[in-house]
Amino acid sequence: MMNEPKQMHLQEKIFLLLRQQILDGALSSGTRLLPSRVMAEELGVSRNTVLVAVERLVAEGYVVAKTGSGCYVNDNVALGTNATASLGAIAPTGFMPYRSDIVDFKSGLPDLSVFPVKRFGQLYRDVMDHITPAELGYGAPEGHIELRREIATYLQTYRGVRCDPASILITSGTTQAIGIAGSALFEGQSHPLAVIENPITVDIRRILQKLGAEIYPVPTDQWGLCTSALPSHKAPRCIYVTPSHQYPLGAILSAKRRVKLIEYAQKSNCYIVEDDYDSEYRFDGHPISAVQGLCPKRVIYIGTFSKTLSPALRIGYLVLPPSLIAGARQMKWLTDLHNSVFDQLVLARFIRGGHYYRHLMKMKKRYRSKRDFLLACLQQHMGERAKIIGENAGLHLCVQFPGVVFSKNLLDNLEQAGVRVYPVWEHAGTDTSFDDTIILGFGMLSPEKIDKGIGILKQILL
Repeated sequence: MMNEPKQMHLQEKIFLLLRQQILDGALSSGTRLLPSRVMAEELGVSRNTVLVAVERLVAEGYVVAKTGSGCYVNDNVALGTNATASLGAIAPTGFMPYRSDIVDFKSGLPDLSVFPVKRFGQLYRDVMDHITPAELGYGAPEGHIELRREIATYLQTYRGVRCDPASILITSGTTQAIGIAGSALFEGQSHPLAVIENPITVDIRRILQKLGAEIYPVPTDQWGLCTSALPSHKAPRCIYVTPSHQYPLGAILSAKRRVKLIEYAQKSNCYIVEDDYDSEYRFDGHPISAVQGLCPKRVIYIGTFSKTLSPALRIGYLVLPPSLIAGARQMKWLTDLHNSVFDQLVLARFIRGGHYYRHLMKMKKRYRSKRDFLLACLQQHMGERAKIIGENAGLHLCVQFPGVVFSKNLLDNLEQAGVRVYPVWEHAGTDTSFDDTIILGFGMLSPEKIDKGIGILKQILL
């Protein structure tokens, strides 16, 4: 019995090797396989191991056994080498994984080294000790009521959002939230118009375009979205904004423009999609209240725990106007039924126990310290040659280097030197006015790495 796992492993390896040769055409149709005894001798394994592997090829139809003659490759079972090439060589489109071997100023990543692993472990054990049979089955597409109640209380208390558990839909993060909201808004419409900030994270543009929307970029400045530039010739279906901390430039949408935005949405009969990006981490003054609290019937509010806890949780949420709740729930059900009930219950108890708020306060101090250190490094190494943008909140800031063009070639040279930075122009469409500006995320970086990275920037740029 001790050798059984090893024996099964050998059988699997022989089966896969022979199958791959058949699929690639190396063993062509009608080719007779070597006798099992010969194959066993050549491979240095037992004959029974080979027999089991060949019997599996016969059972799956790759090989035909002829009594007294041997085993032959079946007809029409070759795919060719292109079809069976390793998928490992295919890179994920549009995704750049975080590089820990260099100084990677990737934005949007929290400091995962201080994730409350122990507390979550305790809560997982508690949840599993008290889980009910009903909770082990399929859950509601809108999410577990326990988590929706805790999120509603948090949003009402700390974000000024007007909501109740019924208006909340649990998602697998912001990306799914946008997809669900867009599907609910665009259903039955041909080429609906979607207004977005410019610049805005390129993923937003891609998702809305995939949903069939025509994109209408509106510029931003130090007061956020320029509401005077909203389209007058055609009514949009939605306006996507990041009012509490505009991504990537960090502006806060002014009160005057918030009012103008809502008036425009009401007049145009469209919806505001409010991505409350990085709202929790405002370093100077109190957090900015959500636009949703001013007009719940016209605002779809998006939040996530990816920036405050961990992207690995894959839990975000939508707060929906009453008119969109039914359609959004149906879309969530069609997408993936529901989020993990275990994870939802653990997170609900993490919030209810006060752990979430304490974690936010702890991380706010930690990120303020990192932000201050990054600013000091920029001042020390770059002085007046660097213009800082959007440093008052969040896990990143932008730096403008007048006269520098962050071309693909320059970015590659920086990465080869040991530092990866992210150009704003990636998120600005055809607007070239941001060619001299980069995004520096600092959430995951230690002070030592921040100092090293800015030092390399100085060597290459100045």
